[in-house]
Amino acid sequence: ITIEDNANPVFRDTTVTEIVGRAVVALAGARGRFERCTLGRDPDSVRRIEADPWRLDPREAVVELGPHASTHFDECTIAFGQGWGVRLDSSSEGTFTGCTIHSNFGTGVLIESGARPVVRDSVITRNGVDGVRVEDGGVGTLENCTVTSNLRTGLSVMAGADPSVRGCRIERNGGYGVVVTSGALGPTWGGFAAEHLHWSAIFWLNIPICIIAAVLIGVFLTERPIKVEHTLDAVGSLLLMTAIAALLLPLMEANELRWWILPLLALSTLAFLLFMRQE
Repeated sequence: ITIEDNANPVFRDTTVTEIVGRAVVALAGARGRFERCTLGRDPDSVRRIEADPWRLDPREAVVELGPHASTHFDECTIAFGQGWGVRLDSSSEGTFTGCTIHSNFGTGVLIESGARPVVRDSVITRNGVDGVRVEDGGVGTLENCTVTSNLRTGLSVMAGADPSVRGCRIERNGGYGVVVTSGALGPTWGGFAAEHLHWSAIFWLNIPICIIAAVLIGVFLTERPIKVEHTLDAVGSLLLMTAIAALLLPLMEANELRWWILPLLALSTLAFLLFMRQE
């Protein structure tokens, strides 16, 4: 189903299944309402994809809302997508009330930069990546939702995102319940360089940092010669090398459970004790 700009259709008790790509696409400025609808693949087609993973396209979403789209979904089931369950593009403002978003191969709900969806009284479960992921610049509201049993994270909030979460249960997900990523210069520069410059520009960031560091070292770090007589601690060096070697070899061969592992560990312990006494 493709909803054009300014169109405002209403679908009730509708099933859209056996789809190749997306079940619902709301283009820029589209509206519309879906009530008690079932959207996505049926379990048989999902099993065929699992048997032939080359057919899987993780970039596809069951429901995709374009910029400024404000489509409403009430008591709908959005499931078994080969990618995201719901993808909300920039400036989209869809609402999902009483929906169940489950068993999608990717993230259940992906909120991109500028999107402002409202998801309330919904269940987001058993998705293949995150339950909800809010990208940099995404906003959105999660209210009285249950986010559970997703493969990785319940709610993943990227740096620069600002979602509102009220009265939600986020539990029993495969990884963390909630992950909030802070901003950093490296990923920001890497994303800008990959988008607008040649990929090699990612490594140019080190050049000005090294120049500044060299100037600061030359200005503030003065030479302070100190004469100290050095002697080689042959016994201590030999004990330390023996202790480390006798520890590393058993660790590398631990899966084989060879007979000499325990003697080497004992030798490593003894060598460490003698080294501490020597020093």
